[in-house]
Amino acid sequence: MLAQAKRSSSPIAVLMMDLDHFKRVNDEHGHLVGDACLQHAARRMQQRMRRNDLLVRFGGEEFAAVLADTDLFGAMDFAEQLRQDLASTPCIHLGLNISLSLSIGVYSVIPGPDCDREHLLRHADSALYRAKANGRNCVATHDPGLLGNA
Repeated sequence: MLAQAKRSSSPIAVLMMDLDHFKRVNDEHGHLVGDACLQHAARRMQQRMRRNDLLVRFGGEEFAAVLADTDLFGAMDFAEQLRQDLASTPCIHLGLNISLSLSIGVYSVIPGPDCDREHLLRHADSALYRAKANGRNCVATHDPGLLGNA
């Protein structure tokens, strides 16, 4: 996807996403319920993805998404839709109704020749840390100044 974005000089966006306070779900309900919540979150996210986008579990309760042909404004809008969708749709498993929330870091760029996976992931991860620092259950970009007064 990165190579294609370079060839076509089109934007590519990376979202780093973390289920907020997920350790609490595992501690209170056990790992089987936690696994069900991870699957629920992945299904909700995947349902909103386009066919040419990529969603992966990045580790633990983290996910990453790569969005082709998506500028920062489009990526921020998409991320907010994901966040709202997950927050409004609890995981129901074994009679439990478990609310989940998502912190999302967004980075979008028209990649130059020196742009690589590590560059994309580093900036998206930095944005994720900003979302967590802003109180979680929110969307942030690596450079808030890029959004103007939004």
